[in-house]
Amino acid sequence: MSTQEADKSIDDLMMAMDIVDTLRRDRLVVQKELTLETKDDQLLERLKSMYGTQGIEVSDEMLKEGIKAMREDRFAYTPTASTLAHKIAKLYVKRDKWLKPTLIVITAILAIIIFINVT
Repeated sequence: MSTQEADKSIDDLMMAMDIVDTLRRDRLVVQKELTLETKDDQLLERLKSMYGTQGIEVSDEMLKEGIKAMREDRFAYTPTASTLAHKIAKLYVKRDKWLKPTLIVITAILAIIIFINVT
């Protein structure tokens, strides 16, 4: 694949993501118009006019790809389940808040135990 083709595919992907983002922001339009399959043309025209007012030319194929991507939740973020591994990872990431005080407490306890055993 040439650099020009790669740039075009990245541009297409970014445009599809923008279309999905636009659709998500305009929830009322999406909810009204996506409930019926026959209203795809109306949604397509609405999106064309929205991008037209911004001065952006978008092909029908790109708009259809964006609508399809939104329906498939292709660009939607779904958070990971809160498993033990996830909790351990979060604990590790936040170690700067708990590690130093914990080491101080452990060191103090060990110092007290050593002091008591020496005397």
